[in-house]
Amino acid sequence: MTDDEEREALAETMRRFGRGVIGLAKAAVGIDRSAETQTQARMAICKTCPSGLYKDGRCDRSQGGCGCFLSAKWRIASERCPKGHW
Repeated sequence: MTDDEEREALAETMRRFGRGVIGLAKAAVGIDRSAETQTQARMAICKTCPSGLYKDGRCDRSQGGCGCFLSAKWRIASERCPKGHW
């Protein structure tokens, strides 16, 4: 990996980290909360993930998922599945 590629990889990791912190804060405070029916529908989709990414409550990043803690992500209305399943 070149220095430029390493810098870009680090920058992307930091962007993902920032989005994750914001998402967890929204879930904890109840900002941008999804309707319970939406939360339940998302949960059902993830637990039977068509892409096989659901693993131990997370979207398996090593397989191309977002790496998110899904119990928080399901509850935020503006969040999306990285594979477009919801």
